Amino acid sequence: MAEVIVKRRSPLPDWAISVSVLAIATIVLWFLLPGFFRPANIAAQIRTALPLMFLAVGQMLVVSARGIDLSLGALLALASSVMVGLFGADPALQSSLVAIPVALAVAVLGGTINGLLVARLRVQPVVATFATAFIWAGSALWVMPQPGGTVPGWLTASLRVGPWAPVLVLLIAGVFWGQFTRTSTFRKLIASGGDPIAATNSGIDTGKVQFWTYVVAGLLTGVAAILLSADIASGDPLVGASLTLPTIVAVVIGGTRLTGGNATYVGTIAGVLLLIVLRNLVFAVGLPYQWQPLIDGVLILGMLATGAGLNLWRNR
Repeated sequence: MAEVIVKRRSPLPDWAISVSVLAIATIVLWFLLPGFFRPANIAAQIRTALPLMFLAVGQMLVVSARGIDLSLGALLALASSVMVGLFGADPALQSSLVAIPVALAVAVLGGTINGLLVARLRVQPVVATFATAFIWAGSALWVMPQPGGTVPGWLTASLRVGPWAPVLVLLIAGVFWGQFTRTSTFRKLIASGGDPIAATNSGIDTGKVQFWTYVVAGLLTGVAAILLSADIASGDPLVGASLTLPTIVAVVIGGTRLTGGNATYVGTIAGVLLLIVLRNLVFAVGLPYQWQPLIDGVLILGMLATGAGLNLWRNR
């Protein structure tokens, strides 16, 4: 008689750990730095973090299909530099109608090239995106040799309509994500990342699925570039250098496994918020800012160890 092995699902969702850690860190920050929680300051913190959140969601999609993108920050800098350069010294509505679509197109093109290299030419994701990161970064410096430029006033004001405008952006994005998780495309994404061989045997083109994750990540990078330019009201060709690694940190501590097969919007957003809270905790307790990479590393190791323990428990 054949033995049937039933895998027990964890009662905890993938985002539970990151949200729990975020709640604990927030409570600690509340006692150490109560002034941080003024509504205007919270809205400003979220507005500043919006570009990183969209980048992290793009990274999450790529990771869920067993890929990784080390070029997202550089691609953001390129798209932002192109957009601000097209705005010119005196941006008007007419230039906005050109600059914003072109910036999105540049980001999508970058994601498409990454997808072709990884999914079609079978170049290792780390190698392919590490190489394209240098290309995007060099192109950004060619387009805009130094920080500067201006953006239309309406674009900057759009994120400052009210104190909770950035939160509304996150909620709208969350609604789109919730609808996406109900589609067959999402099920194919999870199947391709979870078990590519079984997915292929089921008729799923795993290469096509992985290709589109890079394209969508490029689109989200373009959105992040627009949000970043709207926040800082200018362009900076080096602004993306410090954004790629935090996207990976946020994805991992948010509950998305680097081995693919799952994706959690709530966890990824919680991961970005946790990074913000921890950086303010570093400031609140008087530690040098240089401690932040150490804390990020400990967080990643802790989340990976916790995830490995949960997987062992699920598969017993």
